[in-house]
Amino acid sequence: MKKIDDLKIRDILPSSLADEKLLATSDGIDRVLKRINNKIDKCYFYKNLENTYPEIVDEMFWEWHVDYYSEDLTLDKKIKLIRNSYVNHLRKGTPWAVENMLNDILDGYYLLEWFDYGGKPFHFKVVTENEIPSGQVLANITKAVNITKNIRSHFEGVVQSKVISSTTNYQYGNYVASNYTYIQERN
Repeated sequence: MKKIDDLKIRDILPSSLADEKLLATSDGIDRVLKRINNKIDKCYFYKNLENTYPEIVDEMFWEWHVDYYSEDLTLDKKIKLIRNSYVNHLRKGTPWAVENMLNDILDGYYLLEWFDYGGKPFHFKVVTENEIPSGQVLANITKAVNITKNIRSHFEGVVQSKVISSTTNYQYGNYVASNYTYIQERN
């Protein structure tokens, strides 16, 4: 079976039309069609986002209904948001969608729900092992979370988590602790 790229008009011409002028014309048409075929892939913006102009990527935010947009995002982050927008819309309002949106914008963030830390029902925090951002970055995190979260859920803020390992073991009854988790909160 031949692929459309390998097909030539000469191959499908009936023998009654196979004179030299018509065969030369069909070869010329084949060359033009091959050039057009090679350029078709460049028309798929979604497939070639990495190779398009940044202005086109910005326009695709509107076309793909991406919830969060900021001009200070890198091109890679913008492309990641566009590629994940459909899945994020399908799962919007879930902890997965919030975590996915945060990881599209920044790296190293995850969700900690109320039942994991003993908070009030339907509350959650965003946890990072990185340094807690301040200023505009913290405002962007809050904006992205509020756009993506369930309406009944309450965002309590960003917390920093660090695991501190110690060589000293403390024993309390039958429990031995050698690792500690230090959490610093900033709202």
